Amino acid sequence: MNRNNAKGAGTRFIPGDERDVRSDKGSVTPPLSPMLGVLGGMGPMATVDFLAKFVACTPAANDQGHIPFLVSSNPHIPNRTNAILQNGPSPFADMARGISLLDRAGATTLAIPCNTAHHWYDELQATTGVPIIHIVDAVVEALHAKNLLGSNVGLLATRGTIHARVYDRRLERLGIKTIVPAENDQQRLMAAIDAVKAGESRHGIQTVSSVAAELRKRGAGAIIAACTELPLLVRKNAAWDMVDATEALALACVKALREKAPASSAVTI
Repeated sequence: MNRNNAKGAGTRFIPGDERDVRSDKGSVTPPLSPMLGVLGGMGPMATVDFLAKFVACTPAANDQGHIPFLVSSNPHIPNRTNAILQNGPSPFADMARGISLLDRAGATTLAIPCNTAHHWYDELQATTGVPIIHIVDAVVEALHAKNLLGSNVGLLATRGTIHARVYDRRLERLGIKTIVPAENDQQRLMAAIDAVKAGESRHGIQTVSSVAAELRKRGAGAIIAACTELPLLVRKNAAWDMVDATEALALACVKALREKAPASSAVTI
């Protein structure tokens, strides 16, 4: 169904958009107001962290200054790393359904706060006309803002993200080399990620810190927390060279949506 047209008589309201649609009166439908659609649940706490950072990154003086958003949080989407490494069930169909739901609900920009899920980015983008902000592109902007764009980067990520070369494929175009943890460190990192998903983070903070230190010794000029569970283990006073991919995605979403906002919109501060 075309979301800019309503069937039958009466009025249909789109969340976050104060206009109404009266097709029986032949009214002209104005463009949708900027609204973020979030494909979440991978995992649930990572989604909550992204939303908190999206709100915190928005320069709003009151409720009305914030940007409307919709969330499709489906924790039953099959494990992305298992799909990539072990030929497990593909998450694509479930993710595509979530994208379609957000599209039909009126989202004008989409975000996926899961790094490994970006292995399916091109296929997901092909299912919708709504732009999906790529998390690696957002990280590149964050590296640029910290004057770290020319550095080799240490990648703290899932095995799936590393194997699928989610970051390498985009960073190589900029001449940036990625440095990944040694096998024993990667095992520790995966255990920390799994612990966060299980609601346990006591020991993961030290793991992230020590693995990052090893990557610096091997030449990493910047460290990317490239799994959306990992920023939950990174202290607020983290080293300057640490880039939080979740925060980078939130900032990119705010920037994109504020650029789309008309001059009269509440999201323009």
